[in-house]
Amino acid sequence: MADSVIVREIARALGVEKERIVVVPGNHDLQWNPGEFSRRESGRNVSRENFDSFAQLLCNKAPTPSDMLELVSRDGHFGLRIVSLDSNEVEGPEAGGVGFIGEDCLREAKAILLRSKIPEAVTRMNTWFVMHHHISAVTSTPIVDAKKRGVSVLANAPALLAVVRDLGVEVILHGHEHQPAVTELRWWLGERASEFGSVAAIGAGSLTAKRERLGPVSKNQYMILVRRPNELVIRSRVMGDEGLAFRSHEDLMLTFARPAAANLA
Repeated sequence: MADSVIVREIARALGVEKERIVVVPGNHDLQWNPGEFSRRESGRNVSRENFDSFAQLLCNKAPTPSDMLELVSRDGHFGLRIVSLDSNEVEGPEAGGVGFIGEDCLREAKAILLRSKIPEAVTRMNTWFVMHHHISAVTSTPIVDAKKRGVSVLANAPALLAVVRDLGVEVILHGHEHQPAVTELRWWLGERASEFGSVAAIGAGSLTAKRERLGPVSKNQYMILVRRPNELVIRSRVMGDEGLAFRSHEDLMLTFARPAAANLA
């Protein structure tokens, strides 16, 4: 497929090996009302054959509901686990744009993390989730759509956040609404305020969407994330009003209100 060739060429130009590419399906990766010979998802009139073929060609392995990429810093002391989640459990003509992560996917993600072993030299291992749908609203829904319950969001966000709490996940990466957004979510871990835990939900913008699809920012944009020992640096690059050049914003620095006990070992 042409799309997989384009991604491979971008990765080659950046010096990124295909083993370090995380592929997550979006709502438009599912084909609605497919042909009679297409393989349909159970109980839904949708097919994901095109995405499965794309993922197979790009990564040379069959896609799964959840997968993990593990990275280690150059000095070997810090690690990062990036766990992919498929949020398209209900996506289709009857629930267009609505995200839902199935129980099997959440269970598989937990099992992957619990099976993994931290290298002996790594003193800190952080965990990030990456999925398509956002877990809190990042753009407004017109009232006519809201009255028809046409609200685009992750429908079972509390179930996801329970897993986030149990596994000490510090960042959730998502896309879907073409709108760059950084949201900090917190939950109670105990009776004392000092036991607050937090997770940062970071929404990507869009590199190629038309301006009328880009929300209040109204510009194509991408982010560079740098995880330092004590903070996360979010570097935003936004397309200017003329030409295709991207310009930088001021860096955003995040720290995490997460007890050390939440770290998965």
